[in-house]
Amino acid sequence: LNRPVLFSAYVGIGQVARVLESENIGCDFVRAQAKEAGNLKALKDLDQAGPPPYNGGAAGMQLQRKWLIHYGGLMAKPWTMARFFGHFLSCPEYSFTQLLTRVLPGLKEAGEVLGPQFMVLDLRAEIEKIKVPTFFVYCEKDYTISPKPLEGSKFPIKILPGVSHFCHLESPAAFAELLKPLV
Repeated sequence: LNRPVLFSAYVGIGQVARVLESENIGCDFVRAQAKEAGNLKALKDLDQAGPPPYNGGAAGMQLQRKWLIHYGGLMAKPWTMARFFGHFLSCPEYSFTQLLTRVLPGLKEAGEVLGPQFMVLDLRAEIEKIKVPTFFVYCEKDYTISPKPLEGSKFPIKILPGVSHFCHLESPAAFAELLKPLV
């Protein structure tokens, strides 16, 4: 934050600190769930995707995310994915046509271009430089981002139980309650 006077606090929800470490945790979770379920299709897809940084980059990550979503590691509540994409559909900044022709292709291209750099990202040293009150919120069932790299940070880490990566969508009331004493 170059201009901390503009912020009263920073609340990081599922804040990335070490991407590769978090990706490995997600892959381990999905593989364990697929083995337990005897899901040969998922195991074949995971073998095809390979370990992070994934075979085929963004395509490999998308294959892993398909099964991460299936097993609740990205969204603990089944309705959350539709609600998440519903936010894209109701956004006043762009039309449905622009969503299909610009926004989604742009997200795909960004993943392909930035993916290799993103995988090796390690923000632990940068996070310690933040000069405003800072709180990190992680979710008990989030298998996309791990709080482990931030353990020992000077900032508090709060864990929201029973929800996954999009805690503000899955459990907005609990998320709001968590924030009240923090800010």
